[in-house]
Amino acid sequence: MKIQLRHLSLPIALLILGSLSGYLTAGTICPAVGVATAGTGPNAGTGCFVLFTYSNNPAGGIQITRTIDPTVLRYDSMDGDDTTVGVVNHVANSAAPFFIIELDLTPTNPSGDFSGPNIFNFDGDGICQVSPAISPLCPLSSVGPAGSIANGYSGPNVTFQALTVNSGRVFFNGGGIGFNQSDYFGLEDVPGGGTPEPVTALLVGFGLVSLGVLRRRYVR
Repeated sequence: MKIQLRHLSLPIALLILGSLSGYLTAGTICPAVGVATAGTGPNAGTGCFVLFTYSNNPAGGIQITRTIDPTVLRYDSMDGDDTTVGVVNHVANSAAPFFIIELDLTPTNPSGDFSGPNIFNFDGDGICQVSPAISPLCPLSSVGPAGSIANGYSGPNVTFQALTVNSGRVFFNGGGIGFNQSDYFGLEDVPGGGTPEPVTALLVGFGLVSLGVLRRRYVR
């Protein structure tokens, strides 16, 4: 059986793929992490609570989409606030490959206000400080730009520069995140607030509506 999709323009296809990419990959980017207190396994994070996806904007340039996976719980059972955060690069550019070297979690990010209450208020229960830790290689340390540090919340090649307890920057060292690659880290709460950015919700809704109007032809 062969399925043919008709009347689907390239820009619409890109929008659909861009809107769905976060949901297709979030569960495989962030490894499972334990909880800060024993005996509360169901509260363990099992993927990326928040995922930032860099992709091609059909109108030109690069867009950053934030999605929240409702199936992933906060991994910290002590105060129930800590989250796992993933970043994935889906920017296709054969002429000049794009590498993610920084994620701006401040109110002035052109893609949206990605700051959040107390996200940089690190209190010692990071992804490498709970049991079981997120990786057997913990602590994960790297050298980043001046003013940034690695700590118990760092993922591979990640350092943080906290500007306030609510905003800062995350750096991906060692050359950055290449095409179809990813990295992860932990924060004390949700960057950008508790619900997806309006642009994300719009793209997902548009993608689902577009899928609903596709015509399928079955060829024997």
